[in-house]
Amino acid sequence: MKRMMVVLTTVLLIAALSGAMAAAQTVTLTFWGWIGPEWIETYREFERQHPNIKIKESLISQEWASSSEKFLAAMAAGNAPDISVQNSHQFAQWASQGPFLDIRPYAERDGVVRDDWFASQWDGTFFNGRQFALPGVTDVRLFYWNKDHYREAGLDPEVPPATWDELEAVTAKVTKRDNSGRITQFGFLPYYGNTWTWLYGWLNGGEFVDETGRIITCDDPRIVYALDWMVNFYNEYCGGAQLAASFIEGFQAAAQDPFVSEKLSMVGNGNWMLWNFATFPDLDYGAAPMPIPDTGTGVKTTWSCGSYYAISANTKHPEEAWTFIKWLSGPEGAKAYAAALLKARTREWERQQLPGSPVYVPELFNSKLAMKALEEEYLGALPPKVQAEYQLTIDALSWTHSCTEMGLVGLTYWNEMHAATEAAMYGKMTAKEALEQCRIRVQQALDEAWELIKVK
Repeated sequence: MKRMMVVLTTVLLIAALSGAMAAAQTVTLTFWGWIGPEWIETYREFERQHPNIKIKESLISQEWASSSEKFLAAMAAGNAPDISVQNSHQFAQWASQGPFLDIRPYAERDGVVRDDWFASQWDGTFFNGRQFALPGVTDVRLFYWNKDHYREAGLDPEVPPATWDELEAVTAKVTKRDNSGRITQFGFLPYYGNTWTWLYGWLNGGEFVDETGRIITCDDPRIVYALDWMVNFYNEYCGGAQLAASFIEGFQAAAQDPFVSEKLSMVGNGNWMLWNFATFPDLDYGAAPMPIPDTGTGVKTTWSCGSYYAISANTKHPEEAWTFIKWLSGPEGAKAYAAALLKARTREWERQQLPGSPVYVPELFNSKLAMKALEEEYLGALPPKVQAEYQLTIDALSWTHSCTEMGLVGLTYWNEMHAATEAAMYGKMTAKEALEQCRIRVQQALDEAWELIKVK
């Protein structure tokens, strides 16, 4: 009996020690990122696949544009998370200050190479030869048009405008007015949707920063031309920018989107609208690349922004953090997110009692391996029309510009360009004057930023 007690005690002791060792080996990573239900379920799936790593997630910021500032404040206070989602359009500025871990040794060790990623976003993770993040999800901008409006105007519903001249001609035909001359259906609003002056400048072959990254060039004549065109378009076809702004203010939720509610015939917007449009089966629309200017310098292009996953330089768990961001940005993370998102969309579909069944149009992950996995699992279930639209978004990633091209002071540049655009559209300055003022202000900020970089 005594011997049995000794054996039992030994077994229990071994079990207790094993449990204690397992607990001691479990690492908890703090992660500032997305906390929507589909993302939280994605993190839980990672934990199921990696039992020794736990993710403690929290929202990085209510305002996407302020995410990096919050991170740097936490870094200065010694409270930075192990991992964070960073906004790619201002990533270079913060990476230059040294708060992130150089992950290049991990990437080289594990065979994570540029060819497996869409280049425009992958390249933006580097600063002065060091790699400070892996790209997460991205996006592109397309041109959408209402085919019913084209039919009503006697236009071929399958042929979108290919040039700015054609866009103007179509706008003149599809715009509707009541007996008093008030516009009741707008044709196109250049600064509505998700295009911004950046896209029109790039469409006309302009560049906003020189190849050294040190000279602001937003007063490039090709960009001035683009902004002038936007101003003239509003005045000629939209009753002026103020009238157009008043019209837009009347639309809020997705169902009240002016394009969805068929009060706007054409719009430049993101690939995420494909999800939105799928909720409205009666909307007969088409998708194509944005029209280009008839200037001889026009090029087919779009622009992409997105998220980066960065590891804090002072994390105590770099290996586990690397395991997480590599998984989250790659095929397994993409599949987990897609499954969770489709589940959530199905619940919403049922709640709204919408007709048919929801489909999953794959998100644009920057990892080509992730996209291949999503295509194999979901693409075949999509209607041929949606498959073609999805393929257009993938193609666009090979001829896109990136918001990382805004340079070392991306947020400042973004805000100043918006201010310049509004100054021109509302007649406070000419396009040339507004963009010259923008250049002076951003150049000053850029010069200061280059003086302060810590990553040499």
